Amino acid sequence: MHRGVPGPLRRLARDRLRLGALALIAAATAAIAGVQAGAAATLQQTLDQHWRGAYDLIVTADPGDGGGTVAFAAGAAGAAGASDLTDAPVAGGPASAPLLAPNALAADPEAGVTSDQLEAIRAIAGVDVAAPLARVLLPRIGGGTLRFSVPIDAGRTTPDPRAWRATVRVLTDDGLGPRLVTEQSVALVVDDADADRVVHLRPDQVRPDDLCVLDGVSYPMDSPEADPCRWRDVHTVAVRTGSQVTAGGEVVDGRLVFDVIDTPRANPVLTLVDAAAERELLGEAGAFLDPLVAARSAGTDASRLRSWLEQQPGEVAAHSVGTYTAMQQRADDLATTWAARGLPLDALPSGLPDGLPVLVGPTADQTLRLEVELEDFGPTAVSDRVAGGYAFPDALIDGLPGEPAGRIEADAGALLDPLSDARIVLPWPGTEAPALDPLHPDFPAFDGGVPLAAPHYRPTEAGPRLDAERYSPGYRSLLFGYEVGSPVLETSPGGGAVGSESVYGTLGDIPTLDQGEPVAQQLVPVGELDLDGVSALADPLAAAPLGAYESAGATLVADGDGEPVDPTELRPNLSGTGLVNAATTLVADLASVDPDAADVPIQAVRVRVAGIDEFDADALARIDGVAQRIRALGLDVVHAAGSSPIDVDVAVGGYAFGTLDAAETQRVGDLGLVRQRWTELEAASRVGSAISTATTIALGAGLGAAALLVGASTLVAIPGRRRVASTLRMIGWRRRRIVQWFGLEELIAVAVIAATGTAAVLVAQDRGLTLIGAAAAVTIVAAFGAASVIAGSRGETRPRGDARPRSRRRTTARVGRRGRTALRPLTAARFGVRQVRIHPLFAASVALTMLTAAGAAVSIAAIVLAERDAAGASLLAGFALGQALAARLLLAGVALAAAAVLGVLSRRLEIRRRAAQDGVLRAIGWTGAERHRAWRAESLAILLPAAAIITAVAAAIAAAVRPGDAVLLAGIAAASATLAGAATLATRRRIRDGASPRTERTGR
Repeated sequence: MHRGVPGPLRRLARDRLRLGALALIAAATAAIAGVQAGAAATLQQTLDQHWRGAYDLIVTADPGDGGGTVAFAAGAAGAAGASDLTDAPVAGGPASAPLLAPNALAADPEAGVTSDQLEAIRAIAGVDVAAPLARVLLPRIGGGTLRFSVPIDAGRTTPDPRAWRATVRVLTDDGLGPRLVTEQSVALVVDDADADRVVHLRPDQVRPDDLCVLDGVSYPMDSPEADPCRWRDVHTVAVRTGSQVTAGGEVVDGRLVFDVIDTPRANPVLTLVDAAAERELLGEAGAFLDPLVAARSAGTDASRLRSWLEQQPGEVAAHSVGTYTAMQQRADDLATTWAARGLPLDALPSGLPDGLPVLVGPTADQTLRLEVELEDFGPTAVSDRVAGGYAFPDALIDGLPGEPAGRIEADAGALLDPLSDARIVLPWPGTEAPALDPLHPDFPAFDGGVPLAAPHYRPTEAGPRLDAERYSPGYRSLLFGYEVGSPVLETSPGGGAVGSESVYGTLGDIPTLDQGEPVAQQLVPVGELDLDGVSALADPLAAAPLGAYESAGATLVADGDGEPVDPTELRPNLSGTGLVNAATTLVADLASVDPDAADVPIQAVRVRVAGIDEFDADALARIDGVAQRIRALGLDVVHAAGSSPIDVDVAVGGYAFGTLDAAETQRVGDLGLVRQRWTELEAASRVGSAISTATTIALGAGLGAAALLVGASTLVAIPGRRRVASTLRMIGWRRRRIVQWFGLEELIAVAVIAATGTAAVLVAQDRGLTLIGAAAAVTIVAAFGAASVIAGSRGETRPRGDARPRSRRRTTARVGRRGRTALRPLTAARFGVRQVRIHPLFAASVALTMLTAAGAAVSIAAIVLAERDAAGASLLAGFALGQALAARLLLAGVALAAAAVLGVLSRRLEIRRRAAQDGVLRAIGWTGAERHRAWRAESLAILLPAAAIITAVAAAIAAAVRPGDAVLLAGIAAASATLAGAATLATRRRIRDGASPRTERTGR
């Protein structure tokens, strides 16, 4: 090489346009690598923060024994821990996503983990906490009383009984609107006169075998000594329900108060946990469990529990002490009576029953309302005021209408509290009700209840489906609705009866009502159930279901015909077995359950593994190791770590629709589609894998796009190199030397792309796949560079536009009547179209730029769509995909911006090359408008065919790869190709008649 010949770097530095293009591609490649590296770091941070809930594993009894979790997983047939729901796709979720139904961890209410197995789990190395769980339904637990009050008429002093009919309607609301629970017509006789409320009976008015106990001595009731015992309260109210007649009534603050119907109630669900383990599992959020943990020191003996309660602060403990006091007083009175009658005291229970400490919470998500219509049937007769012997008019008994006497409405939601002794008093129309002191009835008995597990969802092509096969009454009287030997929870195969509710939960064995059996344990409130801390504990993106506390909500989104409806939040029903379960209102400690009193199976154990902080392969290996050791105990294990909530649409059938007309039969049929918040298991791993793979592929696509843009810029340089090559040949250079001359310049471009590709490999998570992409990009740049060097080293040749045979060249035509010959040049439009053939390399560079922009945009769009399919529809996936989308859009923006700027630079190179041609056009008189028309024609001749071909190719590929998104991807290809082409071709400055000095110098 001769001295003074500039080197490739110097030559490149002199060519500012090519230098700018190369710098732009290098910057774009570096930006692509940086964006993707940032996306990978953001993803890792997101997973570290949101991948783990309170525990890592769900342990249940072996599926062969009826156990297993209620996992709804498409494509997971035969997988351990899956129920029979194993082959149906879930709308909105990935094809193989295992899903867990809301608030339910166990498939079979009876199959349980034994206490020995629980201890074996806790002994496994690596187990931090093992927290057991059981849920039981508690029928026949009443809450409070419902009474009426009638003001006493102080102006009347003689008995004046009057007959009435009270039509009592109890209503609830399942979210679809009010529905009737029960409607009862009750015949009443009420004597509101201010007459004597007590009478003294003569000896001949009592039974002689009755005894009067005075100072521990028994006297026959008809003896003179028994005179103090012959005072009797007068029954001023008689209530007839069907054929049953009861008498009563007491005076409170000048009002006559009496019962009308048995109290409506809900069947509460009792959640049993190991209080200490649950407290450790929940951390600070489990502070509400402290009373249960502390109550362990008192045990279950009633006297010790009462003494412990007396030392505890709070209204709940004080109220329970008052109940114990009232119970003990009633027990002492009964013992005194038995002793006075000479009955054996050893037949009475020795002391009060043992207690099961419980936490009690509110029932705010259920509703209960009362409506009472009164009818007056006038005065009636009385035969025996002491015995309540009032006469009911025939018209009242026969159902004939009476005189309307008013309407009473009241909110009775307090009656749904299973351990409340609230006394709701309905005032007579136009009056006020008195406030009544608590009755302190006995604590409810605990006999184990009815084990309750998750509904069994049936797989269909459209997703999970839930059908009711049994129905429970919404109202059942404790006084008249049970007989000895009858089931404590009544269900029937039909739901047409008024008040019936669909049973969707899976019930265990339903015990029968036994009479005379001593109460072994009672539910004793020791504290309030405050779940605010649990709600705060739940990570909205990655919360393993606790299976106990939260309400499993449901939102109706489509009717039974599949037509969309306004989203409607459904409410819990009263039976406790409906589609929506109420939030937990009772929590007890498994350690305090008397095994002789109740056999409660441990339905699930939630296990947290020790020594885990971040989401990585080591953490997953630790969890899997513990899971394998638990499986060796003969138990089923499902990974809960990395779980995330997901909305699932469930088709619900067999729904008992409510009615407001007691004479109607309830309609039973398809409710429609309800949207529930389920849990997608292993969502974090799925999200991490999907986004990491997409990130790597997007990085490769970005590198490929940058390489193609470099290739497009090299095509524009070929004509200039041919001119240089022709000059070099004239001074004696051989072609080999010319190839070396140009080749050194291209090596710089290859080196720049290789350097940025190496940087991308270093910051990528999947270095192997990224290395392949970087190598492909370097290969593309090298191939285009080699083509440019070979083509440019040939020197100039005659333009293809002038190579036609002379016979086909029509540049003139005869015009005029005398046959004179005149020049008729090509029109501006035809001239512009002809430029495409004369300058094919420029047209090819524009088409390649358009193809690169369209390919980058379509690739990113396809990556985003595939990424969403693979990641699933969980909330964690939505959050992480939203973060990744910003990186994807930025990547697409960088690629499109690079294509546009590179197009501008390429066009400027072309303008410089065409300077002489532009000068000739001005010289022959072409105006700026004509040159504009020629330019627009050339631009359209390049842009429209290229855009059409690119769109057609993109549509064909999309139809084969993603047929459902073919239209979307074809539209993206068309838009991005057109925009890139327009940006490339719209850079010619406005041409005016008379060029500026700069225009004259550059030929523009």
